Amino acid sequence: MDAARVYSNVLSQALYGIPEEDIIVKNMCDLLNVLKEESNELATIAEAYALVPELRHSKVRNLMRYALEAYYYRSYNLVTRVTKVRKSLKELANKSDELLKNEYFMNWVKQFYVTDNISQQKIRKMITDTEVKLAFSLAMYKLSNGKFDDASKLFNEITEASRSVEDWYNYIIARNWLLRAELIKAKSIDEYVNVASNFEKQWNEISENFEHMTNYLEGASAVLGSYLVYLASIGRYDDIEVILNKHGGLLNYEILYNKNNKEVLVLTRVPILTRLMLRLLGFTKVADVEPEELIDAYENRIYPQLLPALQLALGIRPSVEKCESLNLGDSDLCINAFLAVKGDSDALTKLKDSVDVKSRELVQGLDGKTLVQLLAPMTSGCQFALMLYALVSNAELAKKYARWGSKVFDRLLSRLFGDVYRACCNMNSERFKLALLKLYYLNI
Repeated sequence: MDAARVYSNVLSQALYGIPEEDIIVKNMCDLLNVLKEESNELATIAEAYALVPELRHSKVRNLMRYALEAYYYRSYNLVTRVTKVRKSLKELANKSDELLKNEYFMNWVKQFYVTDNISQQKIRKMITDTEVKLAFSLAMYKLSNGKFDDASKLFNEITEASRSVEDWYNYIIARNWLLRAELIKAKSIDEYVNVASNFEKQWNEISENFEHMTNYLEGASAVLGSYLVYLASIGRYDDIEVILNKHGGLLNYEILYNKNNKEVLVLTRVPILTRLMLRLLGFTKVADVEPEELIDAYENRIYPQLLPALQLALGIRPSVEKCESLNLGDSDLCINAFLAVKGDSDALTKLKDSVDVKSRELVQGLDGKTLVQLLAPMTSGCQFALMLYALVSNAELAKKYARWGSKVFDRLLSRLFGDVYRACCNMNSERFKLALLKLYYLNI
């Protein structure tokens, strides 16, 4: 079971490139087979772990589809599998009294909690947490495929399940996503305002209980960002100022993470996107986002081969020596990108030749500085942040970001970036404003 969790966590990082992904997937499938022979209960939980990265990443999904058809299932349908596993998990959660008597199952649960003191409530919460994580991944999968009503229904189910086990973190996150999914459907600013006005109720609930929110700051930050951007979008700047005077620290909320074996505090991505949006929507009493802040918040969502060149393009003094720590192929790309930003035409040609064939038409006529900024983001959130940053002073570059996003991303993201591209870039245009707002609420 511990191996299943490790495999799931590793595969969830598929975006960043994992060596021997196909071997990891096969090992996961072999493990599911073994567990099914030993314990149906543990096999169900392990399969939930396996489904999470499948739902999140198309690359993992394709690998798992092949492996599961060969080793585990005769027929394969992802949503059917998720539905079946969620149903089994709910049944398990309701049999926590029986599971207490299951010695094989309890041996693992004691290892999971690192204690022999296991209650029915702990078993139920552990299983419910697993089901909520799976349901959340399914909801995001539905949302990314434009199935808004299905996603909303799932977010509502997660809200209720989380409340039932007093999991207030997931409760806050799911309630916020429920509204965000609804407003992304809006066809006009009036429809958007009608839905987004409900962020006020969400924020009031949090602010009234703020002394109990110390363990849920990430979720509280997302709700605050959602509410502030709504207020800015309808011109309630005085209300924003009042809230920031009392709770502005949440827009400077930092997280502790390990970087090169050193603990570092960095701003979360929610405050960065929120500050950028507030200024674009006319509220200027928040600090400008500096390029260093942008890089710090999104560094692990930027291709490392392009990071020094991106820093140079943004006016940060980078070190080309960073390129030397990469493997040979990545090092060459890193140096070519760096030199292309500096104006080296040969390096620019090599950089363009390294671009995926499907994107070649997009790079025609671009200079090195522009090309590196478009190529560097690994995720839609990073792409959106850099687009917003560019929009402050370089509308043409922002439009190029939007066009790039409409071509390199799939389904909903492609459509939303395309909406921004076609409406770009007058902030007084309701069409453009609505397109930006939808991308903000999808990416915070």
